[in-house]
Amino acid sequence: MSSEKPSLGEEIYSDASSFGKIWSLIGAVIGTIIGLGLFIFGLVFFFRKKTNRDEVLASVSSINGGGTERCEKISDNPVNYSCLLTFNYNYKGNAYNLDYNYNGANIYYKGQKTNIYVNVNHPTDILLGKEAPSWTGLIFAIVGIIIIAGGWFWYWMSRRYKFLAAAQGVGGAYNIISGRSGFI
Repeated sequence: MSSEKPSLGEEIYSDASSFGKIWSLIGAVIGTIIGLGLFIFGLVFFFRKKTNRDEVLASVSSINGGGTERCEKISDNPVNYSCLLTFNYNYKGNAYNLDYNYNGANIYYKGQKTNIYVNVNHPTDILLGKEAPSWTGLIFAIVGIIIIAGGWFWYWMSRRYKFLAAAQGVGGAYNIISGRSGFI
């Protein structure tokens, strides 16, 4: 029986493989946390009670209480405007004059006509755009499941194939040294 000492290359390979298994386990756990968050958010969004809204044509009667003619640009990249809009609109025979704090990419001018979305039960509850459809919640939930499955599949692969674990270990060590997280 010979008690040969493993070569330096074999030791580095084994150590990189061991570190890669730990690194992929950490990635799987972090991926599970993120995936569960996306999954739960997606289901809550999918099953939320959607507000019934009607589309109504409104007029911008004043901006910032009448002090300006258009919204003020607050940033260039991305372009963003901010102002206090006052909308005039009629809904179910009643006239409304409503202030709305706006912050977004569209620019509004005094006298501009625009479509708003009025809550049928509370006509002073308005949106400037349509609500996102419920099925977008399913996309978040599916992405969450894919992230969880992918993370644990990668962990299983690194446990099964030593060369993959070693490559994962080298990549993980490089990410730590270079200051990157490397998990996602």
